[in-house]
Amino acid sequence: MDECDDEEGEFLADNQGETGPHVQDEAHQPNIDKPEDHMMKLLAFMLLTWQSTFKISDNAITSLLLCLKHFMFIIGNVLCADSLTAFANNIPKTLFTLRKWTGILRDNFLQYVVCPKCMSIYPHAETYETRRDGTKVCKTCDRKPFYNHPHKRSALGKKCGSALLRKVVSSSGKQYVNPIRSYCFNGVVRSLGGLVKRPGFAEKCEAWRKRKIPGGVLADIYDGQVWQDYQYVNGEAFLAVPNNFALMLNVDWFQPFKDAPYSVGAIYLVILNLPREDRFKEENMILVGLIPGPKEPSLNINAFLDPLVEELQALWDGIILEDSSFIGHQVYRAALLCLSSDIPATRKCGGFVGHGAYRGCHKCLKTFSKKAFGEKMDYSGFDRSSWEPRSSQGHIH
Repeated sequence: MDECDDEEGEFLADNQGETGPHVQDEAHQPNIDKPEDHMMKLLAFMLLTWQSTFKISDNAITSLLLCLKHFMFIIGNVLCADSLTAFANNIPKTLFTLRKWTGILRDNFLQYVVCPKCMSIYPHAETYETRRDGTKVCKTCDRKPFYNHPHKRSALGKKCGSALLRKVVSSSGKQYVNPIRSYCFNGVVRSLGGLVKRPGFAEKCEAWRKRKIPGGVLADIYDGQVWQDYQYVNGEAFLAVPNNFALMLNVDWFQPFKDAPYSVGAIYLVILNLPREDRFKEENMILVGLIPGPKEPSLNINAFLDPLVEELQALWDGIILEDSSFIGHQVYRAALLCLSSDIPATRKCGGFVGHGAYRGCHKCLKTFSKKAFGEKMDYSGFDRSSWEPRSSQGHIH
């Protein structure tokens, strides 16, 4: 373990919710005491409202802030207007600081430290220790990838040992420690708490009960067998009663940078109780987590799903949430009904091998083969009557 100074350890303890280095890009903090502070707050509200209304990207707003800052500063110097120059100095350089002026902070994620080698995740408090003299000691990854290996003393049975933190120098010259990789997790319970407080949200979630669909017509998920099976689970009413949500999980990867081989994964939930026209709106979906890159995890996605599983287990038992009802709070429950992703992501989340494997089918145990080394998989021989279907018990095993 590596020693860290007090300031580095305090950074970890005081900034668990932040997703980047704690860099003070402006010395002036919003205190709203001077006229230029009131002007800056008004400008911040206008820019954020404009961004939300017209779906402007964060990078565009950041570039606009820098242009405004330099333009106002030059005009202030040319006109010898000290108030204009002071206002230019107040204009922030980052979108995070711009939101601080308005009190609108969207950085509510819980940040986990990710091992860059084995992709294990750790809470911030578990990545360092405090000695008696007040110094901080940075830990390394203690996970054993093959903890059941018979040769535990060999390299296969040893701990990962990768560094979890690295030193970062801010613009002011101070040194801090920052996670090498971070996993941003958004609590499902907290997100549902924000949704049920909206006026009319509960009514939209119950509108599906009044649908009138002709018999034999499958118009939405409400008409499917899975939805019908979840009306009552083990003799107990679930979807048959209000305040119980059915969730759909989606996992996908995307490239945030142009022409760069870097993939970031997004885990998000959709509330199926909502009407189809409202179900996939941005304000109604729950972004659960952001899986760090630069590559997609092949065998370690469970580490990123563990916090979600814990919250889903709590929601299955029921949690009291404040809402917009007359009572002010009610018991809400939720269950995960389906996984909707592309084939590679679905296989990873469901625990199956990829579709290019020898047993690449998720419904049966049909074995495909290659005619020669280096050639593509041979998918011929479609005799479904001879294919042994997979079972739920076998998959769980």
